[in-house]
Amino acid sequence: ISSNTSYGLYCNRSWASVIDSTFDGGGATQRGVSAGTSFVGMVACAMLNHTHSAAYSSISDLVMQRCHIASNGYGISCSESYAMLADCTIENNTGEGFWCDAYCEVEVTRSTVRLNGAEGMYLQDTLATAVTNNMICNNGAAENPNHGSGIYLSGQIAQPLIRNNTICDNATYGIYVESGGTEPSIVSCIVYYNLAQIATSNQTPLAYVQYSCVQGGYGGTGNISSAPLFVDRPNSDYRITWDSPCVDTGKPNSTDLGETDIGGTPRVMGPRVDIGADEDYPHCIAPEDYAEWVSVGRPDCWCFERQCHGDAGGQVEGGPITGYK
Repeated sequence: ISSNTSYGLYCNRSWASVIDSTFDGGGATQRGVSAGTSFVGMVACAMLNHTHSAAYSSISDLVMQRCHIASNGYGISCSESYAMLADCTIENNTGEGFWCDAYCEVEVTRSTVRLNGAEGMYLQDTLATAVTNNMICNNGAAENPNHGSGIYLSGQIAQPLIRNNTICDNATYGIYVESGGTEPSIVSCIVYYNLAQIATSNQTPLAYVQYSCVQGGYGGTGNISSAPLFVDRPNSDYRITWDSPCVDTGKPNSTDLGETDIGGTPRVMGPRVDIGADEDYPHCIAPEDYAEWVSVGRPDCWCFERQCHGDAGGQVEGGPITGYK
């Protein structure tokens, strides 16, 4: 759907379901989808090159799964709406990746929000917010020095839940909170390598930061400050390594969240949930066998297609795995 002046799809008091479609604004179309008092569900769609936003929702429900949202003015923008995104990638947009204000309800999970020119997520006056299992990294641009937080919160009406996210390498703050709204609950998150990590406009520390890995440390139960040990940070691979201090150090009693991490691994794999968006397990072992690997002392090996490439209790490099599933 391309070469339109205003919208690729306009919905007013409508119900629309869009599957396996590409909206390409070609640098001329304002919005891929514009919804007013409607329900729009989108699955496996690409939303590219719009001058304003890939999708705009006003007094509507917007549900997006497995969508790619790139190279627009804004990624998603919403007002007085319910917005749910799962397994999406929002990247390389000129402004915010995800922008909501005026009494929205927001759920974003298992999504990657990266390389946007301003905030990764800007949330103002939302009624309910749940941001879980996301990678929010490398947002902000040199030409926009005052806007580049991973998550920017302002005037929250109900307490936002920010859980099991990896928020790294953003140009300004990892998480920034304007005073006057309800403070967020930040749990089991990695907030590291941002210009500053967690900040508030009144410079008062947040009361609900727990079991998180925060560069420089942060007051609160269970927080750690050790480097998270990513697989390949220079190439933006923010998965954690098997020996990361974030493994099994997230919030206790989160042993069966009934969800998956950003890569589809069942969560929880160990005695406690891992900190961040990635739930680690050794890739030579099927996820269902993770508990057995823990019980035998986490042998120091790494494997590929059940071929051992390191020491695992005396096993020969390149030989078949024995003793471990």
